[in-house]
Amino acid sequence: MPDNLKSRLLNGNLDELRQVLQLHVIPDIVCCSSAPSSGMFPFTSITRGHRSLAGHTIMMTRSYEGHVQANGVEVNRCDTTALNGLLHSVNNVILPRHMQQPTRRVNVWDPFSMGF
Repeated sequence: MPDNLKSRLLNGNLDELRQVLQLHVIPDIVCCSSAPSSGMFPFTSITRGHRSLAGHTIMMTRSYEGHVQANGVEVNRCDTTALNGLLHSVNNVILPRHMQQPTRRVNVWDPFSMGF
């Protein structure tokens, strides 16, 4: 997470902080085993969406190697039982699209877009 966003969330912007936290909560019980597998085709990606408390869709995927991801963030620990549902540990913060850093797209057919 970028430092400027982290300081903005932790220094009083409660609406944005609430939105980020609610993005990590799905009101349904979702097991990691429900993430669809790409099967025997390593270059395909099958996803299954779940609506978060923030109203955004969390896309669950399983890689060819069996790793589960939620919106591109790796799930480290699956299906930890809690009193009111299941917990999944992720290795990064899932951000709403409007808070994400734009990624630079490289056109492999245009050598000038690669900085040459």
